[in-house]
Formats: sequence, C-alpha cells, structure tokens
Amino acid sequence: MNQLYLYVALIGVALVLFALTRTKQMPLPQTQPPANSQVVADQEMKELIESFMNDLERDHHTLLEKFTQLSIEQKQRAAEREDSIRSLEARVEELEAMLAASAGAKAVPAQGVPHLQAVVPPLAATSSSRTEGQERPAFTANDKYAPVLDFARHGYTPEQIARETGIGIGEIMLVIELAKRGED
Repeated sequence: MNQLYLYVALIGVALVLFALTRTKQMPLPQTQPPANSQVVADQEMKELIESFMNDLERDHHTLLEKFTQLSIEQKQRAAEREDSIRSLEARVEELEAMLAASAGAKAVPAQGVPHLQAVVPPLAATSSSRTEGQERPAFTANDKYAPVLDFARHGYTPEQIARETGIGIGEIMLVIELAKRGED
C-alpha cells in the first residue's frame, strides 16, 4: 500500500514538471503588458496545480475503492476455501470410518499430515500374519525391516514402501537387496 502512494507521488511530480515546461513553451499574449504576465502565469499555475490535485484525489479515491473491493473478495474466497476444506475433512473422516469398519483396521495418524487419519494395519499385525513356514532373513535383528520385506513381496515399489513405513528409500533398497542375496 505504501508503494502505491510512492507511485502516485512520482506521477504527480512528473505531471507538475510537465506542466511547468508547458507553461514556459506557451507564447505570452502580446496584448498584455509584461508586468501582468507574471500574475497571469501564477494564476495559470495555480489552476493547473488545482486541476492536478483534483485528478490525483479522484484517482486516489478510485484506487481505495478498488482495494477495498479486492479485500472483500479475497475474504470471501478465503471463507469459501475454509468451508470447502471443512467439508472435505468431514468427508475424509467419514470415509476413514467406513474403511476402518469394513477392514477392521486400527486408524493411526498419517505421516506428514497430523490432522488427517489414514487406515493402516498395525505393524505388529503385519508381522504376525506370517505363516510359521516363512522365516526372516538373518540380517533383520528386529521387526523394523519385516514390513519392508512384506511390502516388497506384495509388489510395492521402494517409494511406496517408504511412504508406508517412514523408512528411507536407500535403506529400503539395501534391505531388499540383502534379502535377495540371503535367499540365493
């Protein structure tokens, strides 16, 4: 808003300078005596400055009205977006509840989005769902990598596994490669 006033002031200075150069270029009337020409020039300058000030004030009021209107429109758009977000969050919660009810899964917070819930089976349930015949590779000292191998067996990409488990892609690729070597 302060820059607007600076631009308006610069335009005003430019117009005053233009007006000053215009009055110097105008020929003086030959019918008036030279002493009276200074009074006439002063009067013309006053009229020109008053006209400029009136134009400047009118433009100022027009700009203020436009900014006020834009501010009101922006607030309306923000309110509409907030309403849309609230309705979408309600819909997400409804869908998550339906999915949790149908899958019997426990809802846990999604990583990176604290206010949304994602339905993910607990990791303990994933690791306990193994059959007794399957054994873990020797390099998994804890249950941290068991879900990685389960997801990899089900055809997930390293990027998808990283999103699901929160483990880095490089670490996931290393675990998968070590598991492949251990199977050979």
